[in-house]
Amino acid sequence: MTAVMSDVIRFISDGIANCNKPEYLAKWAEKAMREFPSCGYALSSKRKIWRRHVRSMAQQLGRMLKEVEEFEGYSLMEKLQLAFTFSCPVSNEFVQKLRDAKFEIEQDERKRITRFCTEDERIVRFSDHKHGLKHFQGVQCPHNSQPRRVRNKRMSGKKGQGQQDVANGNPSSEVSAAFNVIRYISDKIGNYEKPESLSKWCREALKECSPQTLIRMRSSVRDKLGRIERLEGYSLMEKLQLVFMFSLPVSDEFVKLLKEAKFNIEQDEKKKNPSFFYRRWKHCSIL
Repeated sequence: MTAVMSDVIRFISDGIANCNKPEYLAKWAEKAMREFPSCGYALSSKRKIWRRHVRSMAQQLGRMLKEVEEFEGYSLMEKLQLAFTFSCPVSNEFVQKLRDAKFEIEQDERKRITRFCTEDERIVRFSDHKHGLKHFQGVQCPHNSQPRRVRNKRMSGKKGQGQQDVANGNPSSEVSAAFNVIRYISDKIGNYEKPESLSKWCREALKECSPQTLIRMRSSVRDKLGRIERLEGYSLMEKLQLVFMFSLPVSDEFVKLLKEAKFNIEQDEKKKNPSFFYRRWKHCSIL
């Protein structure tokens, strides 16, 4: 690591010391590049060139942060904060060091730290490290790594596939179309906080379809969502968001899964649909 890059990482480490959610590394790379013009990336008035430099710098920092456990001159807390803030996987040995130092640590299947807490509970951090949802200096900064034209093509492809499948008369095509529609809707409602109309979202996913087709699709989608536990390829949070947004009843087994994952769930008396939920980590919660 060069002296300049060492200064850049120290600058970033000091800047994120109090951040309690994952941060957008490219934004910090850009901030560091403006702070340290000598880091090897010349300032450019051309936006395209500048963005390419920022992306290159972020990639270089990302490679370095994979070795965060070996950083010299950093405290255990600083290394932990860097790994958590930039969603870096860490080794079992590093986790053991943290636990020996009385940190409470939880990880996901990719070895990223999803929650940590100091012994005195004065510092608590938690996150699902959801792809495409980062922050910069504490302010939410949604981001998708795919170019816009690719994202638009993917979304329009889902709509087109759904319309084509529904137009086909055989049941298997309609089932496939329903799954495409559910994925399209789930991707769109990830940050919504109030119930939505399922009919309107089906119409949005299947533009230019007949009323009969829309009715069949809505029924098929509702049927799949009514057995949300069996829906494959979705996280527990995505499943919960779907049933909450469309006011769908859920089984006791599904509620048990949610509570085991430390979600606090309230249901209405009539349909058992979640009327309120939040995820609780001791003194912190996500609404």
